[in-house]
Amino acid sequence: MARSILLPFLFLLFVGTVCNSMAVSFMGFFSVEGLQREPWSISVYTGFFALVVILSNRALAKKMDRGANPFPMVGLAAFGYSVAAFALSVLPVFLTVATVGVIGFGIGSSAMSRIFSIGGVIAERTDITHSTFNAYMRATTSTSWMIGPALSFGVADQFGAQAVFQAGFAISPVWLVLWWWTAPPMRPRCIGTP
Repeated sequence: MARSILLPFLFLLFVGTVCNSMAVSFMGFFSVEGLQREPWSISVYTGFFALVVILSNRALAKKMDRGANPFPMVGLAAFGYSVAAFALSVLPVFLTVATVGVIGFGIGSSAMSRIFSIGGVIAERTDITHSTFNAYMRATTSTSWMIGPALSFGVADQFGAQAVFQAGFAISPVWLVLWWWTAPPMRPRCIGTP
């Protein structure tokens, strides 16, 4: 695998994390301020969201342990995020938050574990020290977590709460394109021994 995959891969991590951080940071505020729900509604969303993230991460990790290619899992996460963002773009009600939002954004959040696992394989195959490439991935993730929440609250302030999900849905094709672009170099030998 050529080193030319490194920058697109980091950009994939960046865009995916921006998308997820936009949703995660905004949902509590949206439930209470946007939908005028009681603050306990945040606990309902967060509890079910955490459950979906844990279950999807466990299921996908088992598949990877059996040698499954992790890149389709990243595509599934991007698609799940896209569906949730679209659903809340057109029907921003608490029922959508507690159903499609919980499942879609929960599956979307599973991408980060898969991407970090893939990053370790990329480091091995490009002869980059694992700790060095891990530092790049962590710096990319941290930068994304500074940008995503600021972007979501900035959009909400200027254009309203529903616009945050519209913006997330508009960004999600970039995540899917980057996933498709970076996937082919990993397809012949997905994960495990290089």
